[in-house]
Amino acid sequence: MSVVQLIKKLKSANELNPAGRVEFKANGRPVPELKIRQSSRDKDKEVHRNFRMSMYDLASWMCGCELTDSLYCFVCLLFTDDPLWCVTGVKDLKHLKERIRKHSLSADHMKCSIDYAMIDSADVRLQLDSAYRKSVTDFNELVSKNRYILNKMIDCVKFCGAFELALQENGEAYSGTPGAFRGLIDFVAELDPIFKEYMENSIILKGTSKPIQDELLDAMLMVAQEQIKREILSAKYVALHVEEVIDASDKALMAFIVRYVLSGTLHERFLKFVSPPGTSDQQIASMILQELENLEVNKCPEKLIGQSYDRASSSGGKLGGVQKRVREHYPSAKFIHCYASPISSIVQKAASQEKMVRVFFANLSGFSRFFDESPKRTATLKEFVEIRLLKASPANWSFHSGCMDIVFFYRKDIALCLERIIEVEKDPDTINQAICLSGFLQNEDFLYWLNFFHLIMPHCDILFNELQKRCIDVSSAKTFLDAFKSSIKAVRENTLRDSEQSFACENSNRRRKIEDTKRAAALEVCDLITVEITNRFGFCDHLVINQLFYSDQFVFYKNMFPDNILALIKKNFPSINHSKLKTELQVIYDREDFRVSSGAIPMLKLFMNNNLSETFSESVKLLTMLCTLPMTTTESERCFPTLKRVKTFLRNAMGQQKLSALALLSVEKSLINEMGDFNERVIQHFANLKMGQIDLKFKDI
Repeated sequence: MSVVQLIKKLKSANELNPAGRVEFKANGRPVPELKIRQSSRDKDKEVHRNFRMSMYDLASWMCGCELTDSLYCFVCLLFTDDPLWCVTGVKDLKHLKERIRKHSLSADHMKCSIDYAMIDSADVRLQLDSAYRKSVTDFNELVSKNRYILNKMIDCVKFCGAFELALQENGEAYSGTPGAFRGLIDFVAELDPIFKEYMENSIILKGTSKPIQDELLDAMLMVAQEQIKREILSAKYVALHVEEVIDASDKALMAFIVRYVLSGTLHERFLKFVSPPGTSDQQIASMILQELENLEVNKCPEKLIGQSYDRASSSGGKLGGVQKRVREHYPSAKFIHCYASPISSIVQKAASQEKMVRVFFANLSGFSRFFDESPKRTATLKEFVEIRLLKASPANWSFHSGCMDIVFFYRKDIALCLERIIEVEKDPDTINQAICLSGFLQNEDFLYWLNFFHLIMPHCDILFNELQKRCIDVSSAKTFLDAFKSSIKAVRENTLRDSEQSFACENSNRRRKIEDTKRAAALEVCDLITVEITNRFGFCDHLVINQLFYSDQFVFYKNMFPDNILALIKKNFPSINHSKLKTELQVIYDREDFRVSSGAIPMLKLFMNNNLSETFSESVKLLTMLCTLPMTTTESERCFPTLKRVKTFLRNAMGQQKLSALALLSVEKSLINEMGDFNERVIQHFANLKMGQIDLKFKDI
């Protein structure tokens, strides 16, 4: 069998591999003596043509087969099946030059010529010498070691984040005491000889260096946020909560928290801290819209069904402006009051638009700070008052309400305590502060506002407690809100009337003018409180709709279907098929086995766990919406517990990016633990950040 026949046979059996082509090329093209004889008439003359060996010189790629007495293209034989030059062969000696020229210019031949030329390169790759293979193997071993060390460092950072520990302490370099992260690195090194040796000898990857720590945090933050973004894209609905907070450096930050239901499970995720570009409603709304665009929620505006804000521009106009601007882009995003915030905090923030009220609350905070700063003063206070003043904290939302009650009921005892401190204290600053606080307790303006807000705050607590009750209907919610507004109106009228009677006998025009100013301020405060409460609770229908899934009401609903609640669903959630929903609810109320679960979240889990999501499609859709929207704090899953944990990081005066990363590692540690490939993904991001400075990517042999 000739070489040409062998190549054709191997190709037909799919056995012509790269190694075979290398061997055929090394042996060269076959150029046997052929017995081609061709006779033809040319101008009435008989012409005889015979094959000559010099014909192989016409093309460097031309070869021959002695069995078929034909010429072939050796280059194309190895790669393609050209009908003429690879299958039948060429015997036409008369037109041989023309056929050679035409074949040389064909695209297929050119491609085969390139592949033929690259056979030598392939041979080099296939026959790598042992030295090169060893270098690649050694490099991959180094990469494995680097990734192993980096994996240990990531675990140390995760530990610090999970337990809310700063990576570096202030003055760490001078105190001689390592911070939490460095201490963990040293501890791991004592347990792991490989890690210890690496940390002692490594020049680039020094885990205790601040740049490495920051880059690790950046990579971990990026991986976690990408996971949350993927979950949001998979979720059908999402709700947004934005909280304005103040860090230890008195810098305003916006904490972004998202809520969504995925596979029947409610998720509430802290996303990041963002520095607002300004305090206007337009600037805050633009920042919120940008973050929603980063999450790709803008691709499906109907996905955002709820928005909630607290402490961020709390006045009616600004808050109304923010939620209104967001709803221009996301019409389904209903504004919902943050039920994690007591009503008293809303009242205090609304009232603080008045200068005199802001001064009052600032002076009120001075009592707590004065006694909290010194154990000696606290002990002195305890001799007169058994109840300790609440500690002033940005995270303690009910601080002013509680502190106000204590100062109001025990102001005489606190005054005696301050007099004692003035008598026995030797520190001039302490004496000065005590004199100032004692003056507040005798100041008519301070006492006026203390009495005024002491009359208002109890009504706030009553409204807050009533709205937290599990069974609440539309009429009850409206009754409680109307009662609160009536109480505020009554307090306003009584306070102004009593104040006017108290100073009716005063003849001083200056005195009368001061009193008129306070009355006008009190009138405006009451109006602000009423407007703010009206705006805050403009939408609370979801609280009522949630009652459809209270199992203790199923027997009652079976006999008398709650058409009034169904009307609320038609009003607020028009995308739901209401007739099918009513049929599904009637089936639920009729069956006793559905009464084992009560509430939106348990009922949704019941449907998902028993593969009933398609049968009760509209109920699942409604439950998903209700679970996504923030509910009352009586159900622990339905408030914003995430926000309370985020606030613990405001003690740290660190950068925004680093603060976000550490807060996310702590708040969302369950999410990170569920991600089995979290460390690997962080290493991949870290490798891209370092851009080849550290060998973290494997090579293929």
